[in-house]
Amino acid sequence: MEKEIQTVDEFIASLKVAEPQRHKNLTIVPLMSSETKDLRLRTLEEALASNEMTITEIDDDGSVPKLKFENKGDVAVLILQGTIIKGNRQDRAVKTAFIVYPHSEIQGDVFCIEANRWAFVREQRGFKPDRHMSADICMNFSKSQSDIWRLIEEKRRRMRVMSHTDSADHIYNAYQKELEEFKKAFVIKHDCVGIIGLIEGKAIGMDISGVKEIFHRQFPDLITSFVIDALDSGYCEEIKKHKPLTVEQFLIAVAKAKKEERQAIGGKGIEMAGESVVGSVLVDHDVVVQMEAFASEGSK
Repeated sequence: MEKEIQTVDEFIASLKVAEPQRHKNLTIVPLMSSETKDLRLRTLEEALASNEMTITEIDDDGSVPKLKFENKGDVAVLILQGTIIKGNRQDRAVKTAFIVYPHSEIQGDVFCIEANRWAFVREQRGFKPDRHMSADICMNFSKSQSDIWRLIEEKRRRMRVMSHTDSADHIYNAYQKELEEFKKAFVIKHDCVGIIGLIEGKAIGMDISGVKEIFHRQFPDLITSFVIDALDSGYCEEIKKHKPLTVEQFLIAVAKAKKEERQAIGGKGIEMAGESVVGSVLVDHDVVVQMEAFASEGSK
């Protein structure tokens, strides 16, 4: 695992900050790197569109914390942490990033994000909407299922969204117009490797990939993770109370964070923990396939 951690540290050191983009209370800072590598990967959206990926319950009875991802194609598929999967017996969100290799299936770890449904509704297979789990929920994915349900309930109440099934996805439905407005305001270049999101001027989180040009394809959905938090006025009031964490400080904290091996079902996993950041990394073939990092409790 030392080799993988060195790969992560080298990629972090290669990151360069581009011109920030702002819309209302949300700022994104595009990140560039000369160290991206070619790795043949499809996004989940691409694999689902080609009918080469199916997402189902693991068996007839199902299991709340597991879904079955089957890749029938010839190209590996990247599944991101925080990916929302609708359909099946209830809406879920992917707990940690993983790769589904060609002609294989994986039981992926997921959180339920729809506490009051356990039944097939129209779609008996999972599908991916054009949105991503909010950063304030993703940063707590080391916690329990009951904690995730509580955080979703608190967010729905703050944002005044009713849901008869207690679904996090209903928040996005209620704010669809605002989401589209924010999404149109941000444009990144094809060679952008990631972004840092700032709300009320304070760094909240980062998503990056060392796979050449894949981040550009993920961006339209990933940006909604920060947008939905920027639209959460109660959350924004809390952010104002946090001590400042600039882009430079955030990147330094990520570089200094302790990095340890974690279990991974497709690729090699690394957990990151520091005084002001937490996160996880997926590495495959000596490439940083995906990294998520969030401002932690220590930065408040």
